[in-house]
Order: sequence, then C-alpha cells, then structure tokens
Amino acid sequence: MSDNSSTPPALIRPADAAAYLAISTRQLLDLTTSGHIRYVNIGVRDRETRRYNLADLDAFIEDCRQPTRSDATSAVENAVRMSSAPDFEVKIMFPREWD
Repeated sequence: MSDNSSTPPALIRPADAAAYLAISTRQLLDLTTSGHIRYVNIGVRDRETRRYNLADLDAFIEDCRQPTRSDATSAVENAVRMSSAPDFEVKIMFPREWD
C-alpha cells in the first residue's frame, strides 16, 4: 500500500477552494454560478454538492493573469518580426503611468 499523505486530494470543498484562491466563499459561489470556475457536482437528485478540482482552480488563475509590460512588448515585437511587410520602424507607446 502506497503512502498518499503528500498528494493533494482530487477534489476539495468550497471553503478550501476559496482559501486557495484567497477569496470569500460567497465570491467563489458567484464565480462558479457565472461559469468562470468549473466545479464537480457530487450530490444526488436535487441536492447539489460542489467540489473543486485544483487543476480547474489553477486554470482560472491563469485565465485571470494580467500580462506584464514586457509580455506586451514582446508580443508586439514578435508580430512585427513575423510580418512580411517591408522594413519600417516601430515605436511602442505605453500610457504614462507605466513609465
């Protein structure tokens, strides 16, 4: 028999999922109801019992991740490099608060 004490559970309760995301359980419910976060219903008939998979929570975090300034610059530079347009100078402008 193997020791599974170091592996996380496949499904976690709403309170644990909210703590994992550092949000309230109410906000977790709102995000789940609106379809932003996936869940598993392990309830029967009319009684819904929600559980959350860590991989789904990690996917939600990645979807919410905001690009950094260097990410945006790299994306623009790569698009220009890949274009077949004749040589031209590209000047990338950012809002003042990013300076």
